[in-house]
Amino acid sequence: MGNKLAITDMFPNSNNYTTVNVDINIEQIEIDDIINTQNLSFTHFSSSLTTQTTLTPTFTVNRDEGFTLDACGVESSTDIYYGSIKETTDDSYTIECKIIGLTPNSSYSLRPWVQYRGVKYYGYYSTFNTAAIEVNNDITVSPTSVYLKGNYSSLGDAIVTNAYFTFNGEKDETLYKTGLNPNTSYYYNYTIETTSGNQVTSNYFYTPSLSMEAQPVRMLTNTTVMFEAQTNMIDDETMVGFEWRRYDAPDEMPSTKVYSPVFGGKIAGTLKNLAENVYYKYRPFYTSNSGKSYYGNWVAFLTADAGVEYEPMVYTYNSPVVTQAEATLQGVALRGSDDITEQGFEYWKSGNGNVTKVTAIGERMSKKVSGLQSGTKYIFRAFLTAGGETYYGNEVEFVTISNSLDVNLDGEINIADINAVIDIILTDKPGLSGDVNGDDEVNIADINTIIDAILSN
Repeated sequence: MGNKLAITDMFPNSNNYTTVNVDINIEQIEIDDIINTQNLSFTHFSSSLTTQTTLTPTFTVNRDEGFTLDACGVESSTDIYYGSIKETTDDSYTIECKIIGLTPNSSYSLRPWVQYRGVKYYGYYSTFNTAAIEVNNDITVSPTSVYLKGNYSSLGDAIVTNAYFTFNGEKDETLYKTGLNPNTSYYYNYTIETTSGNQVTSNYFYTPSLSMEAQPVRMLTNTTVMFEAQTNMIDDETMVGFEWRRYDAPDEMPSTKVYSPVFGGKIAGTLKNLAENVYYKYRPFYTSNSGKSYYGNWVAFLTADAGVEYEPMVYTYNSPVVTQAEATLQGVALRGSDDITEQGFEYWKSGNGNVTKVTAIGERMSKKVSGLQSGTKYIFRAFLTAGGETYYGNEVEFVTISNSLDVNLDGEINIADINAVIDIILTDKPGLSGDVNGDDEVNIADINTIIDAILSN
């Protein structure tokens, strides 16, 4: 009958040299042998929980009776993470390791490991991805411009500290660029900074084709014409206009250029002091920030009295530049058959019929007005007077920036603002409207700030 011998506490995946002493017919014989133990098997390596900043890798490793681990976990090429035994059976350990403070939407290459009697054993590397912060930016593209507004989901465990676009070496919370090349791909990054790292999304936009279709000229007088072209450019482009020359001028002779405003889907401008009864030709042009020029079609015309009366053109631009008490109004004033005798803007407080009139100069007008009330809605429009008649552009609204001290938005800083802060405190409805000192709380300190401002005046 044979004898059995159990040998324990050997290392996994190792060669163990043994000598067995056997007595045969009173004679002792030594038998040398090599015992090869099995390697550890790492299986079911996955992440049981994945968020924007957390991975929870789990894995299973085989064991024998009495096989007790010193330590366990996962590691990357630079970091070691320790885990714990989640479940133990007769033939395996299930190990879990929670890794926090990771960067959203990032890949991590990890491998499992266990330590037994001071020796580490490793499994193979696997790639794990943290969840992304959802990005859904608003984008508006024209042939020569782009407007990008950052928009991301606040859901998830990542703490966002900042978000901005990077484009051509510049970065801003919103991306608004004019002067671009049509039919061109532009690449940009959108970076979301978090307390645990930056999520960077790379993307691109494509500018469509540019259209500039020159129209027949308007002969305002025998020597004054209005050039006009239909276009799909936005109003804000300024490196736009017309080039013109005598019809029979040689190609070697450069054309003369005049810059004109873009408004409401058209380019228009006037040119005076041309020679009478001469054939000319003109075409629209646009020059991008890169210095590349684009041209529309040539149109020929003869300087002669067409015998037609033309009304002037007047237009109000949207989105004036505003502060708490000032606004820069912009518009277009182009003459018709009659000379312009007055031009500028009218503006008034919404709901108030008291109109203020200011004058401005140029075909593309700009005028800064002051003395406005903070946090107040105003309406304005461009105007011009020609031939004894006044013409008006479209009405545009704007709101001045609110003064944080003017809590009740009545345009003044006084005891009423103190009462407004008290109401916010007593009704337990704190908010930024009452947080005049910027400490993210509405309390007695905000009242003291308003009192100091009143006394300083």
